[in-house]
Amino acid sequence: MELYGCGLNAHNQLKCAGAVALSDPPKDLHKLQAILKARSEIRIRYIGWSAVIVDNSENAILCGDHFTKENEGLIWCRFEPSNHLDQMHSSLVWPQLTTFFGDHNGPLGAVSVLGRIWTFSSEGGHCVFTGTQLLPNIRVKDVTIAGNGRVVAIGHLFQDDSQSEDDESLKDLRVVDFSSFREFLNSRTIDQGAPMSYVSLPQPRGSDASITTLVSNETAFTVLTSSGEVYTWGDARHNHLGRTITSDTPASKPCPVDFLGGIPIKKVASGGWMSAALSCDNDLYLWGGRPGESHRIKDLPLQSRHADGDEEEEPLVALANIDGGVDVTDVAIGSGHVLVLCADGRLFAAGRGENGQLGVGVKDFAEDWVQIPFGWSESVKLLKVYCGPYNSFVLGRVSRQE
Repeated sequence: MELYGCGLNAHNQLKCAGAVALSDPPKDLHKLQAILKARSEIRIRYIGWSAVIVDNSENAILCGDHFTKENEGLIWCRFEPSNHLDQMHSSLVWPQLTTFFGDHNGPLGAVSVLGRIWTFSSEGGHCVFTGTQLLPNIRVKDVTIAGNGRVVAIGHLFQDDSQSEDDESLKDLRVVDFSSFREFLNSRTIDQGAPMSYVSLPQPRGSDASITTLVSNETAFTVLTSSGEVYTWGDARHNHLGRTITSDTPASKPCPVDFLGGIPIKKVASGGWMSAALSCDNDLYLWGGRPGESHRIKDLPLQSRHADGDEEEEPLVALANIDGGVDVTDVAIGSGHVLVLCADGRLFAAGRGENGQLGVGVKDFAEDWVQIPFGWSESVKLLKVYCGPYNSFVLGRVSRQE
């Protein structure tokens, strides 16, 4: 497999395993370049402003901030805070960490397959994830941190680790909201007397429906259920939620995006001031944007609306039209740009490009979709796209030549 990247490289975060030479000072990449090659599977676990975590099924590497010649970016794990560095493990624990979270400054933690939270630190030059007892009676599924600092954890209540995910007691889903990461670190058991905010998600369609994805942008949170429904909550301004705000469907409560009702969704993405949903029919839907900007992606809805407002009603979610309506198989969103992979293998992007994140060789804002040149198209099958705040990444599988 091969990983390609472009965009902001101020911290050498696009330098993975020697594929791209270190530069002093680091230079942004304005076109896609191969940044990592591996015979095994490559996964991007975390993308921040100054750091990227990738793994190749053998080791996890932190590129950018915290990378030194001494630690070579290798990430270590230890089960308890009291363990010394020589009691840490890499390959043993790493595969158990499934989702990762952080903020503008870098990675802050991860969630394990058992629903436990691990926190990140840099100690003595080592990059370390440490097991914690945060939210001990919740089997955590995911954690995300919005740009405004709010933290949301989502998971099921349970009593002990011997319970399986199919136990009836795990059906009580909780969306736990913290005003800051500091408050999150001080979290304890959730119960009726807990001094923290949590709400129950409305029951999705189907008795076996569950949460598959939790994402956030600057001010909003979005979840996707296994039955294809999308729920949003957060800041109601500027159409960040993609839905009408009423007393029955307040901004502070997870509520369905009604425009997408009846449309099975298979992926959601969010970043900056925008969000996207990709349908099972490979249609791309967009909402959000920040009013007052001098440039705007043309496929975003034009304005926000409240149920009791006097504004002319406009759709809160828009169907993207890429090159006349080609099918989209993957989407990712940065702080101000959108990256899509089409069914025919082509790449398109729109939005901000000042750091080269559009991959087209120029730094202009693209109001319409621009096709990204990809010189390896005959030998590489593109699989997935990712975005950091000011980066774009593409994952591909190299065809074996006989």
